[in-house]
Amino acid sequence: MELKTYIKIVKKYIILIIIISVLGGFIAVVLTSNIRKGIRTENNFLISAFGENYQQGYQYDGFYAQEKAKNFTDNAVAIIESPQFINELMSQEGLIAVRKIGPQIIRISVTSQNRETASLILESIESNFNKKIKHLYGDKQAFIISPVGQHVVIDQNVFDRKIIFVFGALIGSLFAILSVGLKIYLKI
Repeated sequence: MELKTYIKIVKKYIILIIIISVLGGFIAVVLTSNIRKGIRTENNFLISAFGENYQQGYQYDGFYAQEKAKNFTDNAVAIIESPQFINELMSQEGLIAVRKIGPQIIRISVTSQNRETASLILESIESNFNKKIKHLYGDKQAFIISPVGQHVVIDQNVFDRKIIFVFGALIGSLFAILSVGLKIYLKI
């Protein structure tokens, strides 16, 4: 086909292409309107046995305590992510995510609307978790989490709606042109 034929086809179906393009832009804006924005605070925590005593000379107790702490990491992630723990913890609006980083290291991220709330929730996770584990295991075999460093604060921004609309309209245009091309090719 020649270029004149393509232009003729586009002129014939221009209304359909424009409608699908605008619809694609609106769909993109609606789908991205629920993206959560706010402040994310995260920190890495070390899981270790509570009340370890290191005496002179080598003892196997320290090795086994650290091995138990490594094995306990998955349990710690499950406890922190459990709905009961989160309900006990959350008095303000926030979102908690926990991820295992290494054998004894977990990363806890808190997303909230302001810095103070996110930092407060992150600090209360540590104290509430340590209290809960001491209550569940007793003092003899308790594990604790302790922060590795200072928590990091990250601002989460949402894209501009105009940019999202234009991007959605471009995708809609491509879809419309592909649909028109298939319609003409298959002569529907």
